[in-house]
Amino acid sequence: MLFVRGDFSDTIKIWTPGLEWAHSLEQFKGVMTNPEYGKSIFAKSILSDGRILVDTYIETKFIFKSDSLFELEDTISKPSEYFDLTVKHVQGLIDDATYKEKKDSIELVYNGKHAYIAKLIFAKNMFKPGKKKVKLPRKVNYLKDEIQLEKQWIEDGKNCYLIRINNIENGDKTTYAYAIDEDLKFVWWQGCKSRH
Repeated sequence: MLFVRGDFSDTIKIWTPGLEWAHSLEQFKGVMTNPEYGKSIFAKSILSDGRILVDTYIETKFIFKSDSLFELEDTISKPSEYFDLTVKHVQGLIDDATYKEKKDSIELVYNGKHAYIAKLIFAKNMFKPGKKKVKLPRKVNYLKDEIQLEKQWIEDGKNCYLIRINNIENGDKTTYAYAIDEDLKFVWWQGCKSRH
């Protein structure tokens, strides 16, 4: 998996696959004209039927302060209609002109509008001996996520941590995880080692 990381002072930005879709050669020609092609949209592979698998990458931002890792959450998000529109276009249910008109209209409203809030997701002293889960207070994590230490190990002489962020959104459980080392390298992605 292609992984992109950028360090900007105390801010870490990572780009990982968000949406993956197979395109015919004709559709792929249109994908290549997208200004984001080569920046956040990449061809991944060619399938046995000749379609091209394309990954659209999403950016996640982190801030590292005083041995603590914060994830930056954009509290202004595009409506679900925007993402449904993209899926329907890729499925061929919406023609190019209609898709472009609706997509451009939504993007015009949301262009440049972001309200980032930093939420604590990890600190080296977060887990007391014998404790594997911590429910964070609103003052450090506005969503009051539950952080779970799934695993701790040593790799190449560095402490590594697998942390899982759990919550409930609209009645549904949400969960995602990061594996990081003491230098805040993402050990699943950086180093390119095979793990068993």
